[in-house]
Amino acid sequence: MEYSDLNLSNDDYQKSEEFKKKLMAFMAENGYDNFKVPQIAGRELDLYKLYTSIIRRGGYDRVTTLKLWREIVNEFKLPESCTSASFTLRTHYQKYLYSYEKKYFSGNTNDGLTNFTASKFESGLPQIIPMTDNMNLNLSSKSFIQRKIRLSQTEAESKRLVLAFESRIPREITWALNTLTIFSCNVSSPFTLHSQPFLLDSLYAYLTYALGKISSLDSTNLLEKLGKTISSSVPTITESTKPVSHSTNISYKGSYPSYSERIRRREENPANLPKLEEPVSKNKKARGRRPKKYIIEQRRMLDEIRRKRRKKISMMHTEVSEFELIQNIRIIIHILRNLSFVKMNEHPLVKCSKLVDTIICLFIEYIDKEITFNCLDILTNLGKHVILKDSAFGRELVKCLFECVKKTSMEIVLDQTMECLRRLCLSTGNDEYIENLKDDDLKAIVGTLLSRNMETRESALEILCYISDRKIDTKVKIANTKNCIKRLVALIAAGSHTPGEERVSKLAALTLSNLNMITKNKKLIMPYEQELALIAASDEKTSKIITEILGDLDLYQVNDTKIVF
Repeated sequence: MEYSDLNLSNDDYQKSEEFKKKLMAFMAENGYDNFKVPQIAGRELDLYKLYTSIIRRGGYDRVTTLKLWREIVNEFKLPESCTSASFTLRTHYQKYLYSYEKKYFSGNTNDGLTNFTASKFESGLPQIIPMTDNMNLNLSSKSFIQRKIRLSQTEAESKRLVLAFESRIPREITWALNTLTIFSCNVSSPFTLHSQPFLLDSLYAYLTYALGKISSLDSTNLLEKLGKTISSSVPTITESTKPVSHSTNISYKGSYPSYSERIRRREENPANLPKLEEPVSKNKKARGRRPKKYIIEQRRMLDEIRRKRRKKISMMHTEVSEFELIQNIRIIIHILRNLSFVKMNEHPLVKCSKLVDTIICLFIEYIDKEITFNCLDILTNLGKHVILKDSAFGRELVKCLFECVKKTSMEIVLDQTMECLRRLCLSTGNDEYIENLKDDDLKAIVGTLLSRNMETRESALEILCYISDRKIDTKVKIANTKNCIKRLVALIAAGSHTPGEERVSKLAALTLSNLNMITKNKKLIMPYEQELALIAASDEKTSKIITEILGDLDLYQVNDTKIVF
């Protein structure tokens, strides 16, 4: 059967060509320059005939509603081999002629092409959002593409996260760590641990597994662990992105077996392996050639070793170096740090006591700079919930925090450490761990009263106010610390011009009042009686506390005078 468009008259042919030119001009106006006439049944489709056939029946919408596309197909007299002619003609009309019909037949003034094929995939494509009026750009015809990043997990993905850490497969571990890193950084919809059961348990299990695989940390005694650190040549996450020179060698204090040694351990005892037979002839051959029997036996031995290796090692087995394990530990601690900033995650993290003990142990050991700082952030965020007597490393933690206060030269670390100590003071039952301070520890806290950061001064005053309200010996020790009373009086005299300064002056006054309860300390406060009187007369916020201190000092002077007489 011949295609009917081959028998067009001259008038129809001229009309078809004119219509094609108008259609091409219309498409070019709307940014569709590369217009090409589609084909059907191996021939070019007569767009003019298709357009007139649709218009005679009332347009595309009416033809589609009344299901008249079969009549259109019959007019074209297409061959029987074209089984999807109705769908093909409809698709071509939607793509090339529907917008033309809207403008010239329906009278729609809204210019532009209507892409029907895009509506089918609209849900999968990025949303197109037009620019708002407040943007001072004359680009109203353009649009911005906003991609939706789906940060909510399905139940299957949640289970996969748990199973990934339990599988110990490096590829799955990498996927899980990357996914959790993205989720933990999401501020708009925080990642909560309540909706992820067993995730913390699997994280803790893998963290313990990774720490156990690092030979540098293979020690059961905490005091021995304190002296062991991983070499500083291991780069952090931010440093690992930089190119490493060939001269840089990553070293560990614990010896790591070579590749040949690891292969030897996998195999059976070498004594059990069959020995190579002696060659048939021991005479030297020309050009150093070996006998054929020797070569065949050697290949057989290699095949035997490969067979045993495939039998013992599964296809999913992959060796993980200590460096990769350290990197995974860094990422896990970083994820836990991000999660600890969400208030809803505080109780799930504290309930996992083994994980908290591991974080405390990592902070004490100082195995890595980045890990230590992130552990400090975690302990600071969870400090008000941590009960030191429930931890196996409570005393070591307090000792390490005071060591940081004494020895650190970084102001950020000092501020964070003081905040961690302050929050630990808020938990009931931690007083016995914080009260037993050495003279050096008290000097370090008193030294932070001169910090430029007001929050650090406030944290130091809260700690002093907390421990000065406990034992008598502690009060005497604080008062006898060099420059302690002098700096407390100076902070009270600084005034309360801002809410922060008001809180600092009140805490300093309360601390001085606690110290004044001991008779031995009143003798140390007496030289500042005049300054305290001026403060009581000028500052209304602390005048009541200072007046009580001055009254006690007057009674002390009277009693002291009576004793002299």
